Amino acid sequence: MEEKKENNGTHTKKQRVLAWIGIALLLCLYLCNLVLALIGSDFAKTLLWISLVATIMIPIILYFFIIMLKKKYPDNEDIKIPGEKRD
Repeated sequence: MEEKKENNGTHTKKQRVLAWIGIALLLCLYLCNLVLALIGSDFAKTLLWISLVATIMIPIILYFFIIMLKKKYPDNEDIKIPGEKRD
């Protein structure tokens, strides 16, 4: 089953949905950071550090995952590295 690309962009509908899910997860992590910072208990401090590390590491891990996919499948036009110039 092949996904159709929209005329106004280069991303498939699936890619856009996954991007919005990622944005929602990061916003939830930021909200979680705010709430945990305001609570102040020892357990909340531990959860706050875990949440802060996840906020930083998840995008980095996803970026390297995209790079590895691009190296494994160099001819696939659907895999785009952020900031990559296309001809």
